[in-house]
Amino acid sequence: MGRLKPTKMTGKFLLRTDRKSDKNGKYAIYIDYTLGTKHAKTNTDIWVEEKYWDATKREVSRKHPQSTRINHELQKKRQEIDNALYDYSQRNKGRITIETLRAIVQGRSIGKVADSETDREKHQHCTKSEERLSVITQLSITKMCELQYALTLFSPFA
Repeated sequence: MGRLKPTKMTGKFLLRTDRKSDKNGKYAIYIDYTLGTKHAKTNTDIWVEEKYWDATKREVSRKHPQSTRINHELQKKRQEIDNALYDYSQRNKGRITIETLRAIVQGRSIGKVADSETDREKHQHCTKSEERLSVITQLSITKMCELQYALTLFSPFA
């Protein structure tokens, strides 16, 4: 049995100086979430010069003329991801895989992953008698609609 991995996921910002800068010498700021030892990163679409990045605080330094606005925008992006993670974990009893985390962080659709997990859970709780009852009900409704249609065709008041 292995050790338990921490489930707390927090977003950290990092300046991607390992990537090429743009023509103005600015680097992209990425947000990075970690699940166990695996990472989910995405670009925030915010670019700053390296001299304005505070690596210890992981934010734009106050030397930048628009640091307050940029830092607020970064916090807003992190809050959106945190809210999406919280909502997903509440719907799925706290189970988040690295694929799901990456989809949420990168803003991709997670509908197929979530739907298949939910369908599997619903199917496990459904008994054979409930399935039979459902089929009988569907047949009864179909038959009733056919009878109502037939009655309207042969009705002298129609």
